[in-house]
Amino acid sequence: MSPRWYPAGMTHALLNRTLKTAFLAVMLCIATACAKPSVEILAVANSGFLIRSTNHTVMVDALFRATAPYPKFAQQGPSENLIDLMVSGGGAFEHVDLVLVTHAHPDHFHAQTVVDFLGIHHESVLVSTDEVAAAMAEVPGYEAVAERVIVPSLETGQCTSIDAGGIPTSVCRVMHSGAETPNNIYVVEIDGFTFLHEGDAERTMENFCRVPIPAEGLDVAFLHDRFVFDPDTRKVLTETLNPRAVVLIHLRWDAAKATRKRIAELDPEVAENLPPITVFGAETARSTFQPGE
Repeated sequence: MSPRWYPAGMTHALLNRTLKTAFLAVMLCIATACAKPSVEILAVANSGFLIRSTNHTVMVDALFRATAPYPKFAQQGPSENLIDLMVSGGGAFEHVDLVLVTHAHPDHFHAQTVVDFLGIHHESVLVSTDEVAAAMAEVPGYEAVAERVIVPSLETGQCTSIDAGGIPTSVCRVMHSGAETPNNIYVVEIDGFTFLHEGDAERTMENFCRVPIPAEGLDVAFLHDRFVFDPDTRKVLTETLNPRAVVLIHLRWDAAKATRKRIAELDPEVAENLPPITVFGAETARSTFQPGE
């Protein structure tokens, strides 16, 4: 008689039923509860996005207006209707756990708009730089929201990890590309989905080698198009960051078609080493990403 690997007394019929039940449970698990929840990314404008998982919602560089010092505004600004929707908490913006601002430039941040947003969204916590907090402190309503403004104490080149409204967040202080402005790089994890947003960081290997990339890697990196088209900057993408996907930032909607064309025309040897690249082409355009894929 061949040895039994199943418990004594278990009949073949019972064994078969047990295996069948286990198989069905695994298949159901894969299809539903055991599958990692997808994450939706919604484009606001320029470098502004809403990142929404099953349990958490994060906004980055989304609360700004197309105003001076850009008379013709070189970058894309959100419409007033969208600003009103964000501030009032309509639609996808009903509940926002975490608001991130990378730096104080007006194509990423508008002090009164951020203060107004926090005044309505009592659930939201803001993380940013000293310059952003100082600008907010100059506008009406700041005192009522000040306790929910987090400014990590960092010198240029330093990183830290914080719990921002229940969301694990790494913050690295670097300088803005081509400007004497502090800029935060963020690495954020929500429901097993990890993303990086560079803001307008100085695009050097030295800066990005400091960023604490988790062992399981980045699901999405929000990056300028130089990380795709410039050979030197591309090394930072392929040799250091290695995200599973890229979302391009700092683009006008009317440049989306031309940017996609440039990507399609990349040398095949270059293209095969790049992750999938998303180029949003309209306000509130959305795309869904699966953690770990």
